[in-house]
Amino acid sequence: MKKFSFVAGVTAALLGGLFATSAGAQGYPNKPVRVVLPYAAGAGADIEIRGFANFLQQRLGQSFVIDNRPGSGTLIGTEIVARAPNDGYTLLYTTGSLSTMPTLYKATSFDPLKDFEFITILSSFATVLGVNKTVPVNTLPELIAYAKANPGKLNYASTSRGVIYMGIEALKREAGINLVEIPYNGGQSQYMQALLANEVQFAMASLSGVKQFVDNGEYKVLAAIAPKRHPQLPNVPTVDELGFKTVISSPWSGLLAPKGTPKAIVDKLAAEAKEYIKSDEILNRVKTQVYIPVASTPEEFRATVEREIPTWKKVAEIVGVQPE
Repeated sequence: MKKFSFVAGVTAALLGGLFATSAGAQGYPNKPVRVVLPYAAGAGADIEIRGFANFLQQRLGQSFVIDNRPGSGTLIGTEIVARAPNDGYTLLYTTGSLSTMPTLYKATSFDPLKDFEFITILSSFATVLGVNKTVPVNTLPELIAYAKANPGKLNYASTSRGVIYMGIEALKREAGINLVEIPYNGGQSQYMQALLANEVQFAMASLSGVKQFVDNGEYKVLAAIAPKRHPQLPNVPTVDELGFKTVISSPWSGLLAPKGTPKAIVDKLAAEAKEYIKSDEILNRVKTQVYIPVASTPEEFRATVEREIPTWKKVAEIVGVQPE
């Protein structure tokens, strides 16, 4: 009898925990959810997360409110979420800049791998190198020749010491050219306006955020940072094709939560992402836009960041970036 009572008690406890977890997921969300985005409004990631937020609101019945917190190479917005309650009501939508943080900062208030729950990589995107339409070049080799003939006369846009800075600095060293960095805290939407105004002449950008400028001829794409050529830019070579091995990117956008956020909530949001990429909205947008829906599992997302962190450390050593 005692043995039976013990087994029954353990079984009841396990089932109780299971039902509690399930109930927690079913009841979520019961109030608006804040999604912190460490980029300015209008950036490629901003456009992507707003589409997903609208989808979640329709599906789950609560608002998912985008809170743009740009600055310090995405550090400000990321820290906000790392310190937030782990109840599922504060989320982070960010990009591959997360993988560069252990390389760029001696000490932060968070660890990318230890202080977040990975939910899903929502999409991947093409990263491109390009110039203002006034620069008299049409290929990356032509740009390099022009820069060598005009040392220090071309400015490039960066967003602090992150993915863009290290990528272009790696190009400078491999190509042996002198480009002048002009940093912008507002992210891609801000520095693309600077490029259109000719304050800078060269920029790395996500194709999803500059496609309109590519189409109207204001931004000339010279190369893609990707494993293979993009289907919408079949005539644009990759940097690897051109022989540049240290020019890399982390071309993803993903959703995270503070460490300790219930697994039921994490799994529920990851499942919603899989439904989202099958929606008519996404299927129609993929035909005209340039990002690729992914909806990874939480485990796949974590593995991506674990793989990228040491890669960025190697690039930082090559370009001489020291943690601040």
